[in-house]
Amino acid sequence: MCSPFPPATTRDNHPWEKFEQQLHQRALKASEEWMRLHAAYCKLCQFYNAVGFADLILRAASALTENPELRESNYFIIDEYQDFNLSEQYLIERLVDDARGLLIVGDDDQVLYETLKSGTPSLIRKLYKDTHYSNGMLPFCGRSNYDITKNADHFIRQNIDTECIEKIYLPLKSQSDGQKVQIIACASAAIAADYVEKFVSDNRELLQQRKQQLEAGKPADAFLLILTPWKGVDFYGTQAKERITSILAEYRTEAQIFSEDYYRLLSHYLLAKDPHNNFNFRKLLHYSGISVAKVHELITAAMSNGIDLCDLNDPDISNALVKCAEIKTILDSETPIVERLDKINPLISFSDRRNLQKEMDYKPINQKILAQLERDEDEKAEVEEVEQRVSAVELMTIVGSKGLSADHVIIVGFDNVHMKWVSKNAFYVAMTRARRSLHILTALKAGGARQAHAFLDQLPDDHLEFYSYKKSDRSKHRLGGKLGFKKYLSNLNLALTPKRAARVR
Repeated sequence: MCSPFPPATTRDNHPWEKFEQQLHQRALKASEEWMRLHAAYCKLCQFYNAVGFADLILRAASALTENPELRESNYFIIDEYQDFNLSEQYLIERLVDDARGLLIVGDDDQVLYETLKSGTPSLIRKLYKDTHYSNGMLPFCGRSNYDITKNADHFIRQNIDTECIEKIYLPLKSQSDGQKVQIIACASAAIAADYVEKFVSDNRELLQQRKQQLEAGKPADAFLLILTPWKGVDFYGTQAKERITSILAEYRTEAQIFSEDYYRLLSHYLLAKDPHNNFNFRKLLHYSGISVAKVHELITAAMSNGIDLCDLNDPDISNALVKCAEIKTILDSETPIVERLDKINPLISFSDRRNLQKEMDYKPINQKILAQLERDEDEKAEVEEVEQRVSAVELMTIVGSKGLSADHVIIVGFDNVHMKWVSKNAFYVAMTRARRSLHILTALKAGGARQAHAFLDQLPDDHLEFYSYKKSDRSKHRLGGKLGFKKYLSNLNLALTPKRAARVR
């Protein structure tokens, strides 16, 4: 049996990130090893009938080159151009060739994806200098209030990139129209979590109204965004994390996003309907806990023999097919959902049975529903990849907040440890998500944090208010500006040191 995979390649010497970077930059390396790896990748794409997003961009550009008639529009608006890479630029050039109208929008101070997908600000800067384009500037910020806008403007002008496009960034009003940016010092992560909880409690009525609007399908932003430098708030510890996630659960929009349990169940059902779908079979093997080594062995055997995974004579494959058929039979029955889940539970385990039941009540998995969805490809796609909806309160990474906005924003983890790898552009984007109020929290003891991030010194005193927050009376206490804020944190560190030493003894 001849393996379709290059024998000399490993994750160490040929990592996926470097391969994807080549796709982003439209520059595949000509070495024999990389060429073999690319050939193997193309075989996998054919086997799965699926491609990665980076490769999809190149394939779309090739399709437009081969068949220009695929261009059905003459007018284009392209947003967030600062985040595009060379492959995406190439696709856009093929797409807008001979266009009658083209509007390109972007801000080179908001580049976030240089590492993630090789985005480069040089593309929009080059266009700005191109005399074939007419330049325009939107000088006013219509989203954020006066102090948030002035704060962001001052921050982004510190250590400014000499190559950046010179721009004007002004608030719509000429004087303060609301709360200044709040810089909050907390003695611990638990106290920071209490600050978030109190903010939610103080705005409960408005939050409920926003939740109802969102559930009714009315267009609206989140009421509160909680932004973190890392996914989740694990660095706050278990108790603080649970307090924040309980807030999210309370204000989550109905069926905002489906759980891993739901997708596991859906994969079993879909595979029973179409066992020759290798891509779905691969997901099922993952859900079934089959080892990576065994999965690789199965894929190699199927590809080498020109057959699908379901055609392999292997006990893991046979058991998976039998289990899928049993689960499909149960899901297609007319019994109540709770009884169906009772029968399925011995076959596959659920991490949160109660939540899965709610999801099944909202969008059940059965033949009747999927038959209806197959007549509507858009609806079918919604089941297979459930659309995420905005909730009244959202927790997300700073980078993940790009393109969103909210009445209020709380940034957590603003310290010398957790914000260490957050770029100037990312922090700028985070602050400008806020419309009415912005709260920036520094919590000591969380993951070894001892002081605020150095970005603090690049924020303008005139548009900030500094406070300590105490859980004992659940109130803020005014501090004497930036120096007072730093002194308070320093004193907290001194006060905490003896206690740590005492515990060690």
